[in-house]
Amino acid sequence: MGCIKWFWRFLLVFWVLQAWHLAVLAGPTETATKPLALRLTSATLTSPLGERTVTLPHVLTHQELDAKGSRVRYRLSVDLPKAPEQALGVFINKLSLAGALYLNGELVDQCADGDLARLRCLHRPLLFKPATQLWHAGVNTLEIEIHANHGQLSGMSEVLVGDAHWLYRDVYLPRFALRITIYEWLAFAILTLGMLSLTIGVSLREESVYRWYGLTCLCLAISLSNLIADELPLSMKFWNWLIIVGRLLAAYLFLLTCLHLFGKQRAWHTRWTLGYGLVCATVFYALTENSLLVSVAYLPLLLISPVLITFLVRWSVLYGNSRHFTVCGLMILQYMLGLHDWLMFSGQGSFEFIYLAPLGFATTIVLIGFLLTHQLIVSLRSARDLSVNLETQISARTVELSSALETIQRIEQTALKLTEAIPVGTYVLEVSPDGKPRFSFLSKRWLQMVDITRELVTADPTQVLSRVHPDDLESLINGHRQVFQQPQVLTWEGRILVHGETRWLSVEAVPRTLPDGYTAFEGVLVDVTVYKEAQEAMKTAHDQLTRVAIQQSKNEEREMLLQDIHDGFGSQLATARLMADAGKISPDDLSVILQECMADLYLVADTLSNAHNSLLDSLADMRFRLEKRTAHLPMALSWTLDIDKAPELQQRTILQLLRIIQEAINNALKHAQAKHIGISVTFDPQALHLRVTVEDNGLGYPDKPVLGRGVYNMQQRARMMGATLLVTQSHPGTCVMLSLPLPRA
Repeated sequence: MGCIKWFWRFLLVFWVLQAWHLAVLAGPTETATKPLALRLTSATLTSPLGERTVTLPHVLTHQELDAKGSRVRYRLSVDLPKAPEQALGVFINKLSLAGALYLNGELVDQCADGDLARLRCLHRPLLFKPATQLWHAGVNTLEIEIHANHGQLSGMSEVLVGDAHWLYRDVYLPRFALRITIYEWLAFAILTLGMLSLTIGVSLREESVYRWYGLTCLCLAISLSNLIADELPLSMKFWNWLIIVGRLLAAYLFLLTCLHLFGKQRAWHTRWTLGYGLVCATVFYALTENSLLVSVAYLPLLLISPVLITFLVRWSVLYGNSRHFTVCGLMILQYMLGLHDWLMFSGQGSFEFIYLAPLGFATTIVLIGFLLTHQLIVSLRSARDLSVNLETQISARTVELSSALETIQRIEQTALKLTEAIPVGTYVLEVSPDGKPRFSFLSKRWLQMVDITRELVTADPTQVLSRVHPDDLESLINGHRQVFQQPQVLTWEGRILVHGETRWLSVEAVPRTLPDGYTAFEGVLVDVTVYKEAQEAMKTAHDQLTRVAIQQSKNEEREMLLQDIHDGFGSQLATARLMADAGKISPDDLSVILQECMADLYLVADTLSNAHNSLLDSLADMRFRLEKRTAHLPMALSWTLDIDKAPELQQRTILQLLRIIQEAINNALKHAQAKHIGISVTFDPQALHLRVTVEDNGLGYPDKPVLGRGVYNMQQRARMMGATLLVTQSHPGTCVMLSLPLPRA
């Protein structure tokens, strides 16, 4: 945290001093009048195509140059009325790629030291200071030898000849500061920010924005070296390729940085961007000198940038973050500068045109670096504040826990004193890691309940096992073994023998691991003899009540079965016997009565013998028996059953329903002479009503109906269930309808 703060302080002081230095260099001279300077705009060009007169600034054509590099000469004339008394300077605003100045056949200087074929001076202004003795009165010949190739616009700008001191202070230095010095500062700042960001990105893997920003800075620093370096450290082709690829990757990586800065990055963004950069790098290496191809490579950037800027503005308005608004403004400005330079690079600019995008891009990267660094500093401060707060809370919590521990210890001491007065036995049994027991505490009540002396059990804790009933000793030992294997609360209930008397005891102990490795069982011992005796008495009474209830249930079932027999076929048999004694029954009538009795007997047996039969199952059994019974008769039975959603009914209710249906069918068979009988049993889930209908197409009721025994029995059974029974004419035939309300399930 402190290192970052001092680093930014140093960087701020460095930039202030450099700005002051630039202001001094660009300031006005002390001379009040501008010295006379000659502006040379015409020259004779000597190239492989021959000699011709050209106007400066002049751009060389590809026909005048070799693709891999060649040299041409510009010859200019300077007419002096007399030999100069003070030093004269020759200022060339731009020449490309590199050049050397000759005055009257003598070499004055090159644009930089080294082999002219490996120099790159196209981005820097040049000021040559020939020796005074090289000038003479009359016509002086200036020759500028230029080495150039097809990789960029090559040629030379206008030439100024004048006072060397004035040219240096008022012409050369301001241009050098704006085109070289400021880029040196920016390259230093960008490289520093890039290395710092990559270090942070590697350390904080979840903060990916720092990694992408660091890579952007490194690529941009590589491209800026093209504006600063004089002599190529590598081959011309590889150097041009490195600069072009570095500039292109820096632009696309900057888009990724913006997406990460807004938290809107996606995996496919990274894949497509890096893939496109790799493809362009491969193609550029083969076709480095094709400026049209380089312009085309920037087209996706020019198309994507407006879309991205639109989204950035939308996200900035949505989040209301000032940092996001700043990034949007820089992005818009950079896009405008890039579009302008792209048009110039595509052939719309002049030879002396200075590209604005590198300066704007570098400044944007530095400002975003300040934003990210400020964000990191704020995060570090927040983390520091949180750490301080956490340490304060931990300290306060430690004090609270210490106080609570002291309170717990006092409570334990008080609890030990209180255990002597409570009517249960308390103890603390400590077991060593190798399984040896010892009692560290025994209450008087515990000793009395177990009937053992303190000295005896302290000397040999296993003596307490001699008091345990032999039948319960194994369960006590197994309980302790389980607790040793898996710490848990020990509970045991068993018998002990005290003076030949059996007593029931209940033990509950909680294990606790001590600092010395021992396991302490803090437990209580309760005499539950009275409870056990009462429990045994209650069990005996419960068994007796259960037996009485079972016997009563059997009696009730027997009574109900007798009542069912009496109400059903028992009554019919009694009636048949009386009619037979009086000689009023024929054999056919007796056969019918016996069939009805057998049907009723089957009905009772099938319904009551299986308590799990539903109404649907019972109706199916009844249907089977009826169809078998009426198979030889000239009539037909039809069934309609829709009771899938009906709740379960008691077996007695099912029996009464089946008897009503059977009685109605018997009446139709005996009295109505019906050819068709329809039985319908349906359930209305909305009204919760079970509806039973038995309808025939027989003779129906006489004009003056007489209520017979069969109808009377059906109404009685319906009332017993709480149902409603109606017997009506159906023209032809008779309809018996029953409606039974059912409780909600």
